[in-house]
Amino acid sequence: MHTRRNALAKAAVIGATAVLMACTTSAPSAGAVTYSGGTMWQPPSGAPSYGSLYAHAIRLQHSTDSNGTLLASFEQYSGNGMPVYRSADSGHTWTQISTISDQVNSWNNIQLEPTLYELPQAIGSFPAGTIIAAGDSIPADNSKTKIDMYASTDHGVTWSFVSSIATGGKAVDTNGNTPVWEPYFMVANNKLIAWISDQRDPAHGQKLAHFTTTDGVNWSSEVDDVAYSTYAARPGMAIVARLGNGKYILTYEYCGAPGGGCPVYYKIADDPENFGSVTGVQLITTDNKKPDGDPYVTWLPTGGPNGTIVVQAYSDQQLYKSTDNGATWVRMFSNTVQGYSRGLLPLADGKSLLVTRGGALVTNGTNKVTYGIDDYGGGISTGATYKIQNSLSSQVLGVPNANSGSPVVQAADNGTPDHNWQFLLQSNGFYHILNTFSGKYLAVPSGSLSSGTGEIQWTSTGGAEQDWSVEPSPAGGYTITNRRSDLALTMATDANGQTSTNEQVTQAPLTSAANQRWNLLQTAAPDFTTGQFTLSNANSGQYAEVVGSVSGTQADQYRNVNHPDQYWTFTQVGSYYTITNVSTGDYLDSAGGTTSGSPVVENPASGSTAQQWSLVDSGNGKYQVVNRASGLSLAVAGASTDNGAPLDQETVSTAPARLWTIAKIN
Repeated sequence: MHTRRNALAKAAVIGATAVLMACTTSAPSAGAVTYSGGTMWQPPSGAPSYGSLYAHAIRLQHSTDSNGTLLASFEQYSGNGMPVYRSADSGHTWTQISTISDQVNSWNNIQLEPTLYELPQAIGSFPAGTIIAAGDSIPADNSKTKIDMYASTDHGVTWSFVSSIATGGKAVDTNGNTPVWEPYFMVANNKLIAWISDQRDPAHGQKLAHFTTTDGVNWSSEVDDVAYSTYAARPGMAIVARLGNGKYILTYEYCGAPGGGCPVYYKIADDPENFGSVTGVQLITTDNKKPDGDPYVTWLPTGGPNGTIVVQAYSDQQLYKSTDNGATWVRMFSNTVQGYSRGLLPLADGKSLLVTRGGALVTNGTNKVTYGIDDYGGGISTGATYKIQNSLSSQVLGVPNANSGSPVVQAADNGTPDHNWQFLLQSNGFYHILNTFSGKYLAVPSGSLSSGTGEIQWTSTGGAEQDWSVEPSPAGGYTITNRRSDLALTMATDANGQTSTNEQVTQAPLTSAANQRWNLLQTAAPDFTTGQFTLSNANSGQYAEVVGSVSGTQADQYRNVNHPDQYWTFTQVGSYYTITNVSTGDYLDSAGGTTSGSPVVENPASGSTAQQWSLVDSGNGKYQVVNRASGLSLAVAGASTDNGAPLDQETVSTAPARLWTIAKIN
């Protein structure tokens, strides 16, 4: 519990009337990846402080037809209980579906620090897909704190009390009091683990600890995870995420740290039950930024062989990412402004992050629940056409004819039309995968949940059996997983680990082995005249950008920072395009340069041919971007791979520093 937060203020609002409303802002278009400004809930006029805080969300992945649904909860200071909101369109709009009220304590209370979790496997009598919830229950006189667990078997509509995890003393977050705070759940080792912040131990002002259960009802004794020898130290707000390498990361704030403040620390362990044996490390970026307060952590499969760890902190709007399993950290822009314990939720494409915000520690009661979506790169272009090549066999998926029900099989890549597939991003964040030869969609027959089921093509049904998540794999390529079955597209292998030509593709539990990884080879571009795009250099992997809006500023390249100065739009002018920066509104301009090495700059629209570019397709989504006036190609000066290296014009060639991957993100 952060020491700047006054728990006593919470009980004073008990009995106030709640005003509940769905999102009232306009939603982005279906398939939007980056987005800011959405509102989930607004407090009523005159609401007490803080209005709202602590907004977190989950994405259902073990609930068949409900997979992909998002659920969220937050602290609501104008009413009692934990509100539960649902989104069916990947977080763009929200509707309240329930409130979790205290069913066992007879306390007219507000529940603090709400957390939701979907069971990925059965725990006791609760099947996979059960939603569990917990928060801090407090009576009107603040005399106790109690962390109780509730369960829902209908995806958050109704709730029942299950068990009590921990009971503490007075709800005051200063040393010497004995409350319990901040539950967080995860399943590992066939157990449900619950982490809490605990002030009951007389040896510690506050510590982080966990309990485990195999049935959801009976809980183990407490195990310490972060407990400093100095009594005044107050580690708090534990959040845990599983990394791509199978290890686990725990983030926490360390109030009372030697350097002061509440800096963000983390531990990485092989087993989430053994964080206590690991020494915490302060999160410090490569440019010496030290985030402070209220961390949250998650992991995305995009970003390279290790995926990407993302951490938020209360100290600023930016997020912090690591692509080397926590060894180094850099900053990323976020579309959601700074806030107290913002939630981080990976979406179905494996590269987009929903950031939920309950507000800041203000005293005027005006906090509302807002959200935005950030893009971490590495995805595919919606509307583009691809061959789907298996990483093990190097063969591609196709169909024998245009009939519904025909099997989808792998075959040698001979360039036949049936090998072309279009990926169409839906409002729920999943893709429909359309065979452009047959006009039919990749589907699981009858929505089967069975491993080994052979996949087919079928006319559009609008059902979950035709929805697919397409996520970058840290091992290379992509994994393609059905929304309904939660099983991955797989080429079965024989005893020698090999596949067969003309074999039907199947579904199986995700292992990310080579027979489940797919290389998406672009054969046709999306429509460049709609949406927003990034241009990443084929040599460096860095993104084209402009910094600032001063006319004549030279464009440069920089690592992906999820900022509009790296987003571009294309407007067709005959057979050419103007390329406009989303942040500044300026155009890429050759500025009269006609010799190799001439700079490429930003300038306001002029109508000049120096601002017109042709896109020469070099295959697999890579393009030469050639200026009409100079006849030279957009390039990175000196083929540099450095952040900040300037962009210039070079003689047209297919050298990697003169090729650009153009990815549609919005």
